[in-house]
Amino acid sequence: MKDNVVASYLLNAIPLIEQYIDVSHDQRIPVNHYLKNHFKKHPKFGKRDRNHIAELVYSYFRIGHALPKDRIKERILAGSYLSCNDETGIKHFLLQKEFGSLDTNKSLEEKIKDAPKLFAGLDLSKFLPFDIEFSEGITKEAFMQSFFKPAAVFIRVVEKFKGLVVEELNQNEIIFEEIESVKNCIHIKSNFNLNNLKTFTKGYLEIQDISSQQCGNYLEPAAHEYWWDMCAASGGKSLLLLSKDNRIKLLCSDVRRSILENLKDRFQRNGFSNYTTQIIDATKPLDFKNKFDGIMCDAPCSGSGTWHRNPEELFFATEQSIKTYSELQSEILKNAVKICNDKTKFVYITCSVFKMENEKQIEKYAEFFKVSASLNNLDAGGDAMFVGQK
Repeated sequence: MKDNVVASYLLNAIPLIEQYIDVSHDQRIPVNHYLKNHFKKHPKFGKRDRNHIAELVYSYFRIGHALPKDRIKERILAGSYLSCNDETGIKHFLLQKEFGSLDTNKSLEEKIKDAPKLFAGLDLSKFLPFDIEFSEGITKEAFMQSFFKPAAVFIRVVEKFKGLVVEELNQNEIIFEEIESVKNCIHIKSNFNLNNLKTFTKGYLEIQDISSQQCGNYLEPAAHEYWWDMCAASGGKSLLLLSKDNRIKLLCSDVRRSILENLKDRFQRNGFSNYTTQIIDATKPLDFKNKFDGIMCDAPCSGSGTWHRNPEELFFATEQSIKTYSELQSEILKNAVKICNDKTKFVYITCSVFKMENEKQIEKYAEFFKVSASLNNLDAGGDAMFVGQK
């Protein structure tokens, strides 16, 4: 890749970062949405150009708080160095242009050790801007390293259609690996728009992280039971619940009407109709005593277990924002516990790595929760989640 082309990508990435930060102080939107809107307004950029510029933008955020926020170019270079794993990619060529010659084939551990020598003022001990306890089995170092590893894509397939899904993956020359330890889970290793697959449009597969799929081990619906997904969002966990037994009756609620419309679209694609939706604020007292056989609470949280996919979330996170989510979870749990009887099945889920949102929540109800676990797949490019089961 020519130096002038590499330089042009960098020159386009820097003002985009500045603009995004300014906008996000007023209205938080994901980087990928911001970039999509920007490139839609500037169609001169081809697909390859868009991808290269986006990679450099993400490199800026991957460095967390280890360098001052106003040192944009240095942050891009440092983030590129630590996350570079492809000698044909823009990050490799940018580093060669800036340093003349730089070994990007080193292990991540070696790069972390060498990075402070290459980038003045880089302090990876400040990667996370606050001191906070991590859930069991997750370390601050492993959390940081996940930001510099490729994020993996996993799908959950409907068992009886698994042969058709595998056949279509092969037809499209998509490289994949079946995960033996998680039933019906497949790791997709090719860059391919899975939404274009016929098996996707027919509801034979769902794009769902491996840790999210593992939550299914704690969901135990039985035929004709009445379940409530009390923080349903767009229905990913609801579909996981239904994959265990689609003969249940299901109520899906959220405080956002628009996101429940997305849920309806997903349910229609999957052919599920035995459900209702309702706008419910679960932080308020609930009038559902003894109504449900099972309740699933995929609680609103920091999403820190997925920040390696959306590193801008770390950029804006504060200890107070984590505390705010914790207080929200406490209210939801308090209300949920009150409407359960001895026989009610209850599962609490977060996609957080922080003990404040996980163990500290269910410790308040030690006699209520019998099982808890951290589902950590950060090292494999997956997410980290937490689950508590009554």
